[in-house]
Amino acid sequence: MTGGAVAGQRDDARTRAAVLEAVRRSPVLRTAGGVTDLVRMDGMSNATYRVTVAGRGVVVRVPTPGDDPVIDRATEAHNCHVAAAFGLAPRVVSVEPAHEVLITDFVDGAALTADAAHDHATLRRVARLLRRMHDLDPRSFRGRCAPFAAIDRYRAELADTDVALGPFDDLIARVQPVRDALAATSPGLVPCHHDPWPTNIVDDGDRLLLVDWEYSGVGDPLWDLTHFAVEADLDDDSMQVLLASWYHGTPPRSIVARVALWRPVAHLRWSLWATVMRVGGSPVAELEGYADRRRRQAARLLDEARTVEALRHLSS
Repeated sequence: MTGGAVAGQRDDARTRAAVLEAVRRSPVLRTAGGVTDLVRMDGMSNATYRVTVAGRGVVVRVPTPGDDPVIDRATEAHNCHVAAAFGLAPRVVSVEPAHEVLITDFVDGAALTADAAHDHATLRRVARLLRRMHDLDPRSFRGRCAPFAAIDRYRAELADTDVALGPFDDLIARVQPVRDALAATSPGLVPCHHDPWPTNIVDDGDRLLLVDWEYSGVGDPLWDLTHFAVEADLDDDSMQVLLASWYHGTPPRSIVARVALWRPVAHLRWSLWATVMRVGGSPVAELEGYADRRRRQAARLLDEARTVEALRHLSS
């Protein structure tokens, strides 16, 4: 999760120095020439900079306090390379998993805006982008996109903290039937991004590209679709366009039901994520309020008629 919903992380001298050091260590960039531009990009969990090195634009991502414990940087690097080879992501310039550093080519384009994300023509493009990724050979990707495993890990990380866990534990118990139903009807695992929301999709004028592959792996493709819909706050009509474009026709009831069940899970997952980031020392001040909003939304969605009906359908 890298921006938009709350303000980005601060730009400070220590972080900028880490970015410059990453450029100096890069076997591709260290002999290219001097840095002539260094600009902080929007971000919620990572320190990401657009850097110009001898006229070449790159994006440098370095770690920050409160880094996510579920991320495997070596897996991220591998999947980035695969996605880039198929034109789904910017080209990887260099990577240092041990230092949690990733450098990619800068894409001269713009992240999707909230308005663009509701445009039906754009939604069809997003659906095609996600479908291309989901149609890749699952053996080409490493790692798992497992939202419930992330929820379990975050809950464990918070066990010995001063966070009031009662509200989270209540939600985790309430979502267990959803977890069981989704597991019992799981489709085949395919390459997934896991965090495809508007800010992580860049339009260069000709094509859409996905950035921030840190949660990628094989998983349920409907998580990706649900996640985009939740983060873009799509209405029912727009959601139908997204699903129909991805499915190449009217999706069956089972697909619609899985999407309905993933919605509260997405909010719970990111609420716990934000809480872990805050406890871990993230400098983003708004994380506590963000976590509370997402937790409340998860609870509300679990009570919605469509969620109850979807659970009944997948459990029958």
